[in-house]
This record gives sequence, structure tokens and C-alpha cells, in this order.
Amino acid sequence: MIYLCRHGETFLEQQKRKQGHINSELTLLTPQGYEDSKIVASKIKDKNIEVIYTSPLLRTIQTTTIIMDNLPVKPKVVIEPELIEMLFGEWEGLRKEEIEVGWPGELEERERIGRWNYRVPSGESYRDVSERTAKWWDEKSRYLPQNSLLVSHNVVAMSLRKHVYDLRVEQALALSHTHKEVWELKY
Repeated sequence: MIYLCRHGETFLEQQKRKQGHINSELTLLTPQGYEDSKIVASKIKDKNIEVIYTSPLLRTIQTTTIIMDNLPVKPKVVIEPELIEMLFGEWEGLRKEEIEVGWPGELEERERIGRWNYRVPSGESYRDVSERTAKWWDEKSRYLPQNSLLVSHNVVAMSLRKHVYDLRVEQALALSHTHKEVWELKY
């Protein structure tokens, strides 16, 4: 079984800011993020995780470290660039209100087109992330050890679950993506 989780809560998330590829002290885990990661570890402690595949961003590496520190046996860790979060481009680090001021009408356009297809200025769309992660899964999943954990991000987790379970876009967008959940990906 391949398991999937999100990183723990970060300071930028507390501020309701788009994180994307930002990799700074603002994207480190909050105290709640530490607790989130410990809860994930408690859910997989009996799963004999052999390898953890993680996004290269600090928040996922920090989550991976906390999970490892709370497992009975330390798994191998592999950095997987394709598991990186959606690139929010010019919107990274911004709150919704700041986006509305800097890009008048774009949030309405995003809703009109749909989040799935709307490409953020100088960034990605959900569709882009879905295609990237589906390609990664199709190329790698058959070679992953049976007891592996993927530590990633909100849009990546949604996209992987959409692909693995062959969900429609509407179903994928309705999925829950909390920091404390662990999902099973059957292949």
C-alpha cells in the first residue's frame, strides 16, 4: 500500500496566503503543524514504512523529519521534485484581498473558467499539476516499495487521488485535504 499525506500547517497558511513554491521561514510548520505531523506518524506507525518520498520544499521535509522521529524504524527518504506544490506564480505569498487589488477581475475569471483550468499568472493550473503528478505516478508507482509514504501538498494530494481513483474533476475538487489525514493509494 502506498500512503499519502500533506505537510503540517505553516505560518503562511495561518495568514491565508498562497504558498506555492515559497521556501522560507514563513513556510515552516506552526506548533499545530508539528502536532499534525505527529498525528500522521501515529496513524502509520504500524505500517512498516520503508521509504518516504517527499516534495523538496521545507514544509514537507520538516513534516517528513517529524514523522520519522515518531516511527519505530527510520525509513529511507527520497526527494521527489514532481511532488512539489502548484506554482502560484505572481500570486505566491499573497492573500485573496491582495490578489483582488493587484489583478482586478482575475479571481472572478478563475471562478468563471473553473479552478481546474485557470492558470495563475506565471504559474500553473490544477490541470497542470494533475498532469504532472499523473505522469509521475504512472512512471513510478509500480517501482515504489509496498509500504511507502508520499509527503506532499494540497493540490498534489488532490491530483494524485483523482488519478489513482479515476475521479471526475468535480469529485476531486470536493475531496477533503486536512493536514492530519492519511490516504491509501492502491495501484
